[in-house]
Amino acid sequence: MGDLRDTAVIEVGPGPGGLTRSLLRAGAPLVVAVEMDRRFMPVLQQLATAAPGRLDLVMGDILTVPASSLLGRLRTHEGPEPPTGRRSERDRQRVGGNGV
Repeated sequence: MGDLRDTAVIEVGPGPGGLTRSLLRAGAPLVVAVEMDRRFMPVLQQLATAAPGRLDLVMGDILTVPASSLLGRLRTHEGPEPPTGRRSERDRQRVGGNGV
């Protein structure tokens, strides 16, 4: 997975949070996780509590959640900025998921 210290991630369908944990361990300053199955929310909420300010949970279907809403969450994140010239904002954002 590599070093994600300066990469915000949108995770599609985190389920019980296996990939979510890996993204957080890899240093992602923000993971926006979109999950439509309410059964997974309690365990995802525990992860969010364990990683304050780094896991943003969105309850919904990725096909109906407005992309502008998700991208807005990434843009308003006040994570560390990379040194000038290192990586563009676009390069610091990723979309991933178990089925993506």
